[in-house]
Amino acid sequence: MTTESLFVADSYNHKIRQVDLANGATTTWIGSGKPGNSLDPMMLNEPGGVSIADNRLYVADTNNQRVLSIDLATKQSTVFAVKGLTPPVAAVVRSMPDMKDAASVEPQKIAVGEKIAFNVTLTIPDGHKLNELAPVSWEVFSEGDQPIVPKDALGVRDEA
Repeated sequence: MTTESLFVADSYNHKIRQVDLANGATTTWIGSGKPGNSLDPMMLNEPGGVSIADNRLYVADTNNQRVLSIDLATKQSTVFAVKGLTPPVAAVVRSMPDMKDAASVEPQKIAVGEKIAFNVTLTIPDGHKLNELAPVSWEVFSEGDQPIVPKDALGVRDEA
């Protein structure tokens, strides 16, 4: 490794890139290009940032909810543990949200076992645009007890 290098978190390619500042050459320093959480071989899942201290590169491995400490000379890596810090816990089913801005439809009669299909038309205000890389998401909630939608499907965000 040269002393005139810049390290860049290439989030969506699951890599850390090294840029040689003398000639501009960019190479993959670590990461396979596929999301993963292995330390040997090194795999990342959307790394979000890097920092250097004491000849170590610290990587915020975002979707693995971890910080890696990587020796700059050997590329040996360990998970940097922060005492008392734990990864986020999966969300629990929430109560019915405030529905003042929700779109409503006329009540429909359906029978148990029928599939429920719905279409949503999204109107985007002038001066705004839809990011084709960002998914559209939705959640289903129910008022009171009902036998149609399984309880484990309620309050769960889904996307397309």
